[in-house]
Formats: sequence, structure tokens, C-alpha cells
Amino acid sequence: MHSTSPIPTWEIPIWKDISPRQKKVNEALKLINTTLVELIAVCKRLVEQEDLQFHEEYMNDQISCDTWLDVAS
Repeated sequence: MHSTSPIPTWEIPIWKDISPRQKKVNEALKLINTTLVELIAVCKRLVEQEDLQFHEEYMNDQISCDTWLDVAS
């Protein structure tokens, strides 16, 4: 964190509860972290759905190919 203060007041635990500015920063960080966790969960679900869909399509293609090969023989 960049600061013009010679003492890193944001690292003092009690200062985080006293300073209105630090309270706002902490609230903003909580919001950012919550939103980030939610977005990561959404992305994971999308990837899992795509993987499942890909697997199902792959298996259907394999069955179609096997059926076609049986008919062609």
C-alpha cells in the first residue's frame, strides 16, 4: 500500500476500528472479496457444466461412430 504517512497506520490493528477512512477501506475490501468469491463460484459452475456437456457430446459422438461402423460392416 502506498502512503505519504511515515508510519503505516493501516497495519495497526486498533487503528482499523478507530479510523473512519480505514473502516471504509475494510468495508470495501470485504465487498470486493465477497464479490470475487461469488464470481469464482459462478465460473467454476460454468466450467463444470461445459465439461459435463463436452463429455456427453463426446460420448454421443462415440456411440454414433460405433453405430455407423456397425452399419457399414
